[in-house]
Amino acid sequence: MTVSLLFRGGAISKSTRAGRPPKTLLIAAKHNLRETQAERGFRAQIDHSRMHLNQILFGPQTAAEIVNMGQQLIKQFRTASTTLRKDHVQALEFIVSLPPNSEVDVSAYFRASATWFLQEFGSAMVLSIVYHGDEAAPHIHVLVAPIVNDRYEGGAPVKRLRLRALVKKFASDVGDRFGLAFEPKAKLTNTERTSAATTVLDALASAGDKALQSAVWSAVRADIERSPQGYLELLGLNAATHLKTTKMRTFAQIMTSRGRRTSEDKAVRVNQNLACVGFAGKNHPSNTGESR
Repeated sequence: MTVSLLFRGGAISKSTRAGRPPKTLLIAAKHNLRETQAERGFRAQIDHSRMHLNQILFGPQTAAEIVNMGQQLIKQFRTASTTLRKDHVQALEFIVSLPPNSEVDVSAYFRASATWFLQEFGSAMVLSIVYHGDEAAPHIHVLVAPIVNDRYEGGAPVKRLRLRALVKKFASDVGDRFGLAFEPKAKLTNTERTSAATTVLDALASAGDKALQSAVWSAVRADIERSPQGYLELLGLNAATHLKTTKMRTFAQIMTSRGRRTSEDKAVRVNQNLACVGFAGKNHPSNTGESR
């Protein structure tokens, strides 16, 4: 059976555009290496009995070393004319996940994934690859310097079109071998997004998921509300069941449609209604509101 491929990418920066929470490379690296004390506490979504399953697949042992590497690479490859903003992109982060209780060979899949990132971006540009087996859905975090073709590119590599092309390449090179397919997410209406996000939040609450008590829950919730589809998949919920789709009209329906109503159309309809009850619309404008 083909399973949907779970691959996400984004830029790490202090920017708060589009309502996203600010983030630094140090915070990301500390999270990945489990150096943050809050994540070791009882309120974290981490299963402490499984922390021994976590592995550093590539890169330094400490967050400080990762940050130093990232800063040195940006300093080396940014052009003299490039002025870094205070909220400049410090790194790119990719997360590759498997659903809980997946039948995919976890070790083989994530090692193949790590190899792909090293080849795709070059081992010199990959800052860290860490496997997490202590959460419900096994996954890897990949931190990459925002350098492409020996030039600082900021968040450009994870913009929508380039990220989609990258996901499709990963699906072809790695996913296919493990029965994982890339299924582009349909654009959701506000109603569909709200419905899907509510489903995810209700599922987490019903299960008493520890993520609800995490120190970073507010940021996670904001991400769920912004893009709930990936969370539906992680929770094993059928997206098609929880999303109301708009039925496409046939060609014949489109061609025979009366189209969008204009003010003239509405005036004609009002006059017709008035005529039915014995009034002439133009002679009795004051009665227009009584014809509904």
